[in-house]
Amino acid sequence: MNFKTYSLIFGFGFLCYCSQAQIIKQAVSAKKGLGIKVDGKLDDWKASDWKDDKVTRLSYALANDDKYLYLAIRKDKNAIKINKGGLSFILVDGKNELNFTYPMVESGKVEQDLISLRGIPSIQDSVISVYNEYGINAAMVSETETDGPVYTMEFAIPFKNIQEVIPAQLKVLNFIIRLKGNNNSAMARLLSSSTMDNQSLIRKEDLIDLFSVTEMKGIYQIVIKSK
Repeated sequence: MNFKTYSLIFGFGFLCYCSQAQIIKQAVSAKKGLGIKVDGKLDDWKASDWKDDKVTRLSYALANDDKYLYLAIRKDKNAIKINKGGLSFILVDGKNELNFTYPMVESGKVEQDLISLRGIPSIQDSVISVYNEYGINAAMVSETETDGPVYTMEFAIPFKNIQEVIPAQLKVLNFIIRLKGNNNSAMARLLSSSTMDNQSLIRKEDLIDLFSVTEMKGIYQIVIKSK
């Protein structure tokens, strides 16, 4: 795994912990269909597909076939952070961004049937159902294990939508995985300077994490369909 560095950015109410880009390469050729069922259960992913990120405190995997880009997420550390601001999967090309956030969280209410999106010219709605006509899909499953809740998620994004913004000839995709949490930098700084320790009922590092934006950046090498 690539070595990562961490940074804190203070300013105008924004606190972000970020990790450096990881390059994700797949060793297999794309098939006409990978057979990935987007149900949040992760049954279709192999152990070798997964990468860990210490900043966002989650594991993730990426894959593609000739029609879709897939993202899988497993978060077992402070998993409830997903319910505070959703998880954003962002594809970046220069100043252009495609932003998919799931689940949608509005005024503290978690909407597992809704996806918030931004940056696709052909889709005017900023919020769509997971049961949409565009082929954009997401699903989440929550379970309780010995150490606490575990959230697993899957996304499927059609290349036809990605290529509205990012040129089809590109063989790599720059991506960001972001957890916004409660996004209260003042509270995060207050907790950082407190005498509370990790032996408390709620761990100090978990509380700081809940109130901070965390993200990781990576580069995904698109798998070209074998002939």
